[in-house]
Amino acid sequence: AVVSTQSVSILVKNSSRVSASRQRTAAVSAAQQRTASECQHLSKEQHLGKEQQQSCQHLGKEQQQCQQLSKEQHQSASISAKNSISAKNSSRVSKEQQQCQQLSKEQH
Repeated sequence: AVVSTQSVSILVKNSSRVSASRQRTAAVSAAQQRTASECQHLSKEQHLGKEQQQSCQHLGKEQQQCQQLSKEQHQSASISAKNSISAKNSSRVSKEQQQCQQLSKEQH
């Protein structure tokens, strides 16, 4: 079989085109893999961001609870101090009443 130069030329060009097409396909495939990898990475970062946000919200609630406890402790200390003053006053009044009763007995 005789192969013409024109046929050989066409075969060489087609072969070259196929090779270029394969190279482009490989490049696109590599780009797709990079994109998929980046998407996974972003997804992980997004998940971490959500966890961080939840953690911050939780810390905020705990901080509010601490502030509330601090207020309650302050109120409790204030009440305790008032109770102590009341107890001293009651004791003083009781002593004064005893003195009055004693003076009353002595007057009689």
